[in-house]
Amino acid sequence: MENGNRQLADRLRHTLDDEVATLSPDTRYRLQQLRSTALATPSARTNAWTLLPTSGALASTALLLIVAIRAISPPERVLPANLDWLSQGELQTAEFEIAEDLDFYQWLVTRDAG
Repeated sequence: MENGNRQLADRLRHTLDDEVATLSPDTRYRLQQLRSTALATPSARTNAWTLLPTSGALASTALLLIVAIRAISPPERVLPANLDWLSQGELQTAEFEIAEDLDFYQWLVTRDAG
């Protein structure tokens, strides 16, 4: 397959070279100038390919910065604004129940150890 493509490219090159030989010197000179100008100016396609890695690098840096900032200073815990339903007596009862639970766990530890 590669050999066939190479032969085709060689035939096309020879045919085009023969056609260029029949052109007038002014036309060949003008074509050479246009070719030089086209090769000297960067194409839009080349610019798009250079922007892609730059954009990716900037996006990665921004993401890394966001993750680093969130890791250094985690967001504050937000408590519900409306705590009217929780009275002071309910808080004391809850604290007492927690204290009873702690006493129970301490009793379990001392019973298992003894």
